[in-house]
Amino acid sequence: MKIDIYHLYNYFEGVNFVRPVILDVLRLWSERKGWQVRTKSAKENGVDLNTNAEVVAFSVYTVAAYSAYRLAEKLQAKGKIVILGGPHFRGLHYQEAMGKCEVVASSVCEEQWLSLLEDIEAGKVEPGNSITKHIADTKNHFRYPDDLHKAFSSYSWYQIPAIPTTIGCPYDCEYCSALMAGTYLKRDPEVIYENMLHTKRKTLFIPDASFGLHKKHLMEVMEAIAPLKKHLAVQTSLARVGDKELLKSMAQGGVKVIAIGIETLTQKLGKHGAVSTPEKVEELIRRCHDLGILVQGNFIFGLDCDGPEVFDNVYNFYLNTELDYVIADNLVPYPQTVLYNNLLKQGRIIDQNWSHYDYRHVVFRPLNMSVEDFQNGLVSYHKRISTSKFFLKRLRQLYARLGFGFETAGLASYGLSEHINAKGKAKNFARKLPPSAPPLYAVISSAEKRHIEGKNDV
Repeated sequence: MKIDIYHLYNYFEGVNFVRPVILDVLRLWSERKGWQVRTKSAKENGVDLNTNAEVVAFSVYTVAAYSAYRLAEKLQAKGKIVILGGPHFRGLHYQEAMGKCEVVASSVCEEQWLSLLEDIEAGKVEPGNSITKHIADTKNHFRYPDDLHKAFSSYSWYQIPAIPTTIGCPYDCEYCSALMAGTYLKRDPEVIYENMLHTKRKTLFIPDASFGLHKKHLMEVMEAIAPLKKHLAVQTSLARVGDKELLKSMAQGGVKVIAIGIETLTQKLGKHGAVSTPEKVEELIRRCHDLGILVQGNFIFGLDCDGPEVFDNVYNFYLNTELDYVIADNLVPYPQTVLYNNLLKQGRIIDQNWSHYDYRHVVFRPLNMSVEDFQNGLVSYHKRISTSKFFLKRLRQLYARLGFGFETAGLASYGLSEHINAKGKAKNFARKLPPSAPPLYAVISSAEKRHIEGKNDV
């Protein structure tokens, strides 16, 4: 049996450099049983509709949901079995895909995936089934394969392998729908070492949702992999970076780039055990640089604590500090999150076109500024950081810190892609706003409405 597995995206973004690890996981699970698998990150027009595969699966984020539905309809017309999965279908939101595919997976473990493919091969799941099969890993049995590195041999030269050190996330952030939320499992340091040892690439990405949360485990991992002299990019919180012993261990293990979830400068946000103030963040940036680590600051615009001044605050902070990169996006209330449910109840959702949930459209009404002020602030911010003068200044800063070399060129390419993205966002936000809308209970299922209102325990 032949299977095509896609991650769908709408814009040039990080998946072009770092493939979603779930593609590698599903491929390895499938190939162990002798099935032939093709994996690819693609836009809608990059999907092979004339494939000879019997099964086509899509990992779907909200922004690509409509693309997935259109593709599913076309593939089903050709007699293909379509599987839809990914973050858009977590929780009760899987109901949206019912009738649009043969199988929808809110989450899946190896046993469930192999059982599903065996059923398909045996003819128990057929093209055009009137009832969509739903799968969910409710017992959190998902695990990364120990031989994850075997998937990297097919990577293009510019793609960076992703090797996790943990599974899940213990936090319950209202704007997030993490895989295995509430669960935090540590991978064996020896397995992580083997994954990296057998990976030829020098630069690797660690995609943990909460990197370094378990200090002892992370220090064991860093000690184990230090002799490999890999260059690692990670994402973590201010609390982890604020731990001097842990930060030193990261540097010794090969961490060269840290993306820090700063989120806001508007208030002291005590998240994950840290308190963020501009002065504190500047100190942590200097501490990272002293250890040879580049820093990306991640910010969110549109939090309830934000007013119109937030855009100038973040821009000036980026301009006047030694931050190497900044990702600053508008808050997007994804439909399977607590945030979305709260804004829906408050009547603050103004756009339910999922293709607009792309960090390029305003889809909700902020608390402390008008929708127009929010949009104008986003346009102004992205225009300012996407000027050639601003980009060249950051490029000179990068070369001054690292010198010339292949790795510096790669990081400069990443900076250029973000520069291009900022230009695109400025253009999108300048378009006409959608009309305001009342609470959209009419377009959701009764089960989801009860869930939003807290009237059941589903």
